[in-house]
Amino acid sequence: MARDSLISHEGRVVSVKDDKVRVKIISISACASCHAKGSCTAADMSEKYIDALPGERFEAGEKVNVIIEERLGWVALFYGILLPFLILVTTLFAMTSSGKSEPFSALVSLASLIPYYVLLYFLRGRFEKKFLFKAERRPQT
Repeated sequence: MARDSLISHEGRVVSVKDDKVRVKIISISACASCHAKGSCTAADMSEKYIDALPGERFEAGEKVNVIIEERLGWVALFYGILLPFLILVTTLFAMTSSGKSEPFSALVSLASLIPYYVLLYFLRGRFEKKFLFKAERRPQT
């Protein structure tokens, strides 16, 4: 697999259990590193935990890179943003074209996302098997 086709984030191992490594990554928006972040409410920084497959043996506290294939990022974008948007717009267009009022059409189109997200919830096991993160030791600098 080419190195260019991977998405990588630095993280720290929180725990190691059997065949999984729990890694804490800190997600920082672009403005979080700005010098004015103390007086600005736009700065965003959050901790996320990812279960990854270890490529080797790790210990808690060790710095690692969490990697995933770039194409899986595009697949996640499709299921998480694009497909719900298409469902919403298609339902809204169909409802307004059939002569329904705009507020009613908007409510129905929003409600049309409920079955989609319920389906995603029940298929989460399949997605966990498809979206495999891998942990690798950070190169020494």
